Amino acid sequence: MQRFELAIMRFIIGSATPITFFLITWGLSLLFLPPQKAGLVGIVGFFLGIICNLVWLRQRLRNVYALDLRILGGVYLFFNIYIYSFFMGIPLFNLLPGILAGIYMGRRLHHQKISGTNFQQIKQKTAVLTAVMMLIIFLISSIMLMQNSQTALELYGKLFNLGTTDLGSNFAMLILTLLGSGLLLVFGQYWLTKIITQWSYNLKDL
Repeated sequence: MQRFELAIMRFIIGSATPITFFLITWGLSLLFLPPQKAGLVGIVGFFLGIICNLVWLRQRLRNVYALDLRILGGVYLFFNIYIYSFFMGIPLFNLLPGILAGIYMGRRLHHQKISGTNFQQIKQKTAVLTAVMMLIIFLISSIMLMQNSQTALELYGKLFNLGTTDLGSNFAMLILTLLGSGLLLVFGQYWLTKIITQWSYNLKDL
């Protein structure tokens, strides 16, 4: 197993801890401090996260492909929440964590020399899990969008150059657009994860 590959995987998985510490300390400090001071508190939290990695996770990250799946699930959930928040609830960008999950699982199965039926089953489960996560994210976004349906309709009208943004006349089309987008994202995530996992598995050692 090459050092370059390990370093990349350790960086991706290990980065979740300091970023989480930063977001929590920064977010909480905003309740009591002005933004500039809250930013400094967030930076302190970031370095506390690095210390946490060095003290508690360093040994576990030595063999990044033998990590407990519960830890990996937490990292995957974190990246989905972070990306969802960063891009203000646009679920399209949440395809990225699924792609990373496919790359990781492909390399993990490659180095563990798992093949045949076992490999296909794990690849299938990984794709299903990422698709379920995308479905949850899309449903949350859709619910939030429909709570302000008139604004959504105005945006929809601009995108498709509709002559009117009347809610009654275009509501059905808006719903159909949401359903179509949701199916595309969920099934797109499923197949993308499967393809990426297979591709990553077939790669030679980096």
